[in-house]
Parts: sequence; C-alpha cells; structure tokens
Amino acid sequence: MIRTGIFATVKEAKEIREAFNFPVMYISGGTCLGENAMEVLYKIALSHGLPKIQGYYGLDKNNEFVKVDEGKNIK
Repeated sequence: MIRTGIFATVKEAKEIREAFNFPVMYISGGTCLGENAMEVLYKIALSHGLPKIQGYYGLDKNNEFVKVDEGKNIK
C-alpha cells in the first residue's frame, strides 16, 4: 500500500463510506441503480489532484487516500 499524503474531507469520507454501505442493484439490460462506490472514491481522489491510475484508490481509517503498490500482485 502506498500512502498519498492526501486526505478526504470529513464530508467526502462520509459520502464515500455511505456509498460502500448502499446496496447497488442492476436491472435488466445492465442498468445500474445507485453509484459504484469505487468510482465515487476514485472521482473524489482525482478532485484532490491525485493522478489517474489503473485500478482504484482506497481510503484508510484516517481518511487518507491510498493505492496498491503496482509491483505487488493481489490475490
């Protein structure tokens, strides 16, 4: 895990955590009801000036954006 030194605001962190707790439903045709929590987090990370990356950012308990070390494989 790589720490970015960039933090979400309290309001943003609440929005991100609520997105992860909100059920996402797909209806016929692949239409999604609700937002993808990982995309919400990614958009907010980019709004803080973090670069686009392959994959997604994470958020730790201190509201710091983190990313996976690209040299590591996750299983």
